[in-house]
Amino acid sequence: MESVLVKAQLNECDKLERFNGLNYKRWSLKMEYLLTIAKVFYVLSETCPQETLTPQNQEDVEKIKKWKSDDFICRFTILQSLNNTLFNVFHFLKTATELWNAIKRRYVNEDAGNKSFLVNKYVEYKMVDTIPVIYQVNELNDITTECADVGEPISETFQVSSIK
Repeated sequence: MESVLVKAQLNECDKLERFNGLNYKRWSLKMEYLLTIAKVFYVLSETCPQETLTPQNQEDVEKIKKWKSDDFICRFTILQSLNNTLFNVFHFLKTATELWNAIKRRYVNEDAGNKSFLVNKYVEYKMVDTIPVIYQVNELNDITTECADVGEPISETFQVSSIK
């Protein structure tokens, strides 16, 4: 019964949109969930047992085989969730941990930059006489929504005081 439930959850995760470089935090949380369901998330935090074990018996050999198999599944699950452009950038990394950390290094900082970019875009927005006010207000609302989506909501008081 459990395997049927896991397969159903994995099928639902196949329908998730591919990571395109935006909203890293949302994507990474979804990936953690997916990899946990697949029971392979542990390979991102544990090293391969061959580095700590000297395969002296069949049990040690099986542990190493299982870790390598799970690493393979984890790596390709992450790669599958990337759009084609990002796949081409990251596919050469050999282990799931290398892949996960490379993506994290690249996009954690870009998410922070995206937040400040959006807030600056709102602060520096200037209304012009040549465009109808309603369109400009809608554009400001869109920027406000984007800010809230990335975790930087703009209060109404700030909105009112910064409209130029």
